[in-house]
Amino acid sequence: MNSENTMKSVEQKKIHLSLSLGSINQILAALGSMPYIQVYELIQNIKVQTELALNDHKVQSDKEMNEYEHKTANS
Repeated sequence: MNSENTMKSVEQKKIHLSLSLGSINQILAALGSMPYIQVYELIQNIKVQTELALNDHKVQSDKEMNEYEHKTANS
């Protein structure tokens, strides 16, 4: 595998980051100062993944609250 193929492979590898909403907003603000054509897909990707993560967190929180309410109601 040559170095160009290696770079493409590394660029396509997905990783998971854990960032605060404040950090995500800082990244989006910095991207917002760049030319639209260079960053619009990245911004959209960040927004979609953030919304999915927030929805997953809300579902988990709702589930935990329901379990807590069920336990306290039966105590």
